[in-house]
Amino acid sequence: MTSLAIYALRNERLRDIARDAAVWNLASQYAFMVGPQRLRRTGTLSSET
Repeated sequence: MTSLAIYALRNERLRDIARDAAVWNLASQYAFMVGPQRLRRTGTLSSET
């Protein structure tokens, strides 16, 4: 495996991590804005997506 392929894989991994972090950040902000009562009713945020 060439160093370029290793860099591409690492870059893709970092991009996925950054995307997951951004999604989690948005989800936590949404949960904070909407409030705990909606979370208690639905159970999880993932059920709404």
